[in-house]
Amino acid sequence: MRKHSINDPAYFSQIVVINARECEALDKHDLKTAASRFLSCDWGEVSESLWRQNDEAYKAGGQIIGRYISINGELFQIISEAGKEEAKVFLPGYYKKKRAC
Repeated sequence: MRKHSINDPAYFSQIVVINARECEALDKHDLKTAASRFLSCDWGEVSESLWRQNDEAYKAGGQIIGRYISINGELFQIISEAGKEEAKVFLPGYYKKKRAC
């Protein structure tokens, strides 16, 4: 597993679950584990290309996407903008549907 050290432990101060769908599908352990990985610049189950894009976004600013698998096998994403104080948790399909409106 690839690991990066984080220079600013307060980089993201809050993880926000945006709706009940995510709360029902994911337990607290899933969220805590994924948030810890995200805060350590471990982007989870992403392609090599997206991993590099995330590393660049972390350094220069931009959108960062982490993908993780819950204990029940549910894929979910954590998405944030570098330097922002919050990140959002999405189940597959939700983010695309919301952005298309």
